[in-house]
Amino acid sequence: MFFQDISPSLALLRLDLVGGNKPLKLKLNLEFLRQSSYKRLLTFGGAHSNHLRAAALACAQDNIPLVAVVRGEAATVPSPTLRLLQAHGVEIQFISRSEYREKDYTKFQENYPDCYVLPEGGANRLAVLGVSAIMTYFNERPHPDYLCVCVGTGATAAGLVHSFWNSNTHIIGYSVLKNGAFLYKDIYNLLCQCRPEAIWEEFLKKFSLKTDYHFGGYAKTTAEMRLFQTQFEAKHNLRLDQVYTAKMLYGICNESAFFKDTKTVALHTYNPEGEAG
Repeated sequence: MFFQDISPSLALLRLDLVGGNKPLKLKLNLEFLRQSSYKRLLTFGGAHSNHLRAAALACAQDNIPLVAVVRGEAATVPSPTLRLLQAHGVEIQFISRSEYREKDYTKFQENYPDCYVLPEGGANRLAVLGVSAIMTYFNERPHPDYLCVCVGTGATAAGLVHSFWNSNTHIIGYSVLKNGAFLYKDIYNLLCQCRPEAIWEEFLKKFSLKTDYHFGGYAKTTAEMRLFQTQFEAKHNLRLDQVYTAKMLYGICNESAFFKDTKTVALHTYNPEGEAG
């Protein structure tokens, strides 16, 4: 049900059918918050952040007040994500892009002592452990040779490396960020929070990162990318998004000779605001 064959060598794991990967990263964090003395959740993202969208919906369902620290100035016309946050009574704090780049989570915790501070994208140890639930989709299916995933903060990729550490599956991440090579270290550091015995050399045997398919950077696209997305969607009768999955699938298709005669699975995580048009 959750796997869609694209070619003899490639299948999609349709996480978009169950809300994507964001709920997996939030699940254990919200469980921890409910069992703690914290009263609110505070987390971070841009005006189009799918993480903030998912956090707002999850917090509304559990009656947990949410504070969203948003990168950049307030726009005259709010984005769909910000409108959703406003509709759910989220407290929104805008900070400049320079302040956002230099943000210190420890200082936010000091300034908001009643809040559980969750890093951007939900990227922490509990998020990495939450992503391990993806393994259940492979209970009755052989592990693939390659498992491909889009990379923003790297928490989902770290969770997959952690989950498949003792498997022969190799994880391939596709950075949606320009100059994304730094994500190697970020993902390794997240992995070590769950698997402290992991050494760098072993990590590189389990994970590789593609950095050439960002199409200008986060949420950026090109005419070539849009054409690919439109054609792929029509051929396979599904919706992609230009922020994440379309870029990854372009990269996979562009390197089809490499994946030929393999069993490869790509995670279709989906971002509602990233739909073409």
